[in-house]
Amino acid sequence: MSQIRVPDVDYPDELIDKFEVRWGDGFMSPGGPKEVATLLKPIDIKGCRVLDFGCGTGGVTCLLVSDHGAGEVIGIDIQPRVLARAERLLAARGLSDRISFRRVDPGPLDLPDRSFDAVVSVGAIIHHPDQDRLFRDFRRSLRPGGRLIVSDWYATDGPLSDEMRRWTSEGELTFEMATLKQTADLAQRAGFADVRDVDRNDWFRQEMKRDLERLNGELWDGFVARFGAESAQVSRSVVETLIVLADQGQLRPGYLYARRPEV
Repeated sequence: MSQIRVPDVDYPDELIDKFEVRWGDGFMSPGGPKEVATLLKPIDIKGCRVLDFGCGTGGVTCLLVSDHGAGEVIGIDIQPRVLARAERLLAARGLSDRISFRRVDPGPLDLPDRSFDAVVSVGAIIHHPDQDRLFRDFRRSLRPGGRLIVSDWYATDGPLSDEMRRWTSEGELTFEMATLKQTADLAQRAGFADVRDVDRNDWFRQEMKRDLERLNGELWDGFVARFGAESAQVSRSVVETLIVLADQGQLRPGYLYARRPEV
C-alpha cells in the first residue's frame, strides 16, 4: 500500500454537479441505486442502526432507509460542502426522522463503543491515510455480530502500469491505494471474522464504457451548456483513462464484507 496525498480541500460544487448529472442526485461514485442494492444484497439491514462512513452528498445514506429499511442512519464526513448538500437532499426526501448527518474531524473516529448494527462505506476509505486505525474504530463501534459493508476502489495485486502510476499521483485528487487482499488482511488484523471480498472489475469496466457512451451521446450537449466545452472534455478524458485502467486490470473496485465476533 502506497502513502498517497489526499487534499484537505472540500470537493468543488462543479465536480459534485458533474457526478450527480452522470450518476444521480446524492451520488459521487458510479452505479447509483442499482449498485447500492447489489452491495447490500447479502446483508439484511432492516431495522438496523447504521453508520454511513464518508457519506458524501447523502445518496447512499437516504437509500439505506428508503430502499433497504434501516431503522436509523448516521452519516459522517469531513467535508462541510458535501454535508450541506446531503442536508438538502435529506429535506427533499423527507427522511429527517431517521437520518442525521455529522461533520467529523480527520483522525480517530469519536464514536461510542458497540453503538451500531452495521457500518456501510462507499468510495470513502480510499481517502483515509490510516486505514489500520480506521478498521479498528469500525470494529469498536459495532455491536457484537455487527456487519461491516464496504464498496471502494482498489489497485491490482501486481506491478502498477505507467498509466496507473500517473492516475494515483497526479491532479487534485490523489489516492491511498490498497489491494482487496491488503484490505481484507486489515479487517482480519482488526479482529473481524467472516471476512469476504468481491472483485468488481468486470462490472466497473462495463459501467465506465456505458458512462462514456452516455457522456458522448445523451449527456454531451447538456454537459457543455452547463460546464463549458473544456470542462466537459476533461470529464470525458477522465472516464477514458478509467476505462484504460480497468481494461488493464489495474483499477479493481470491489466489496468487502466482515462481521464483528459475538464475543
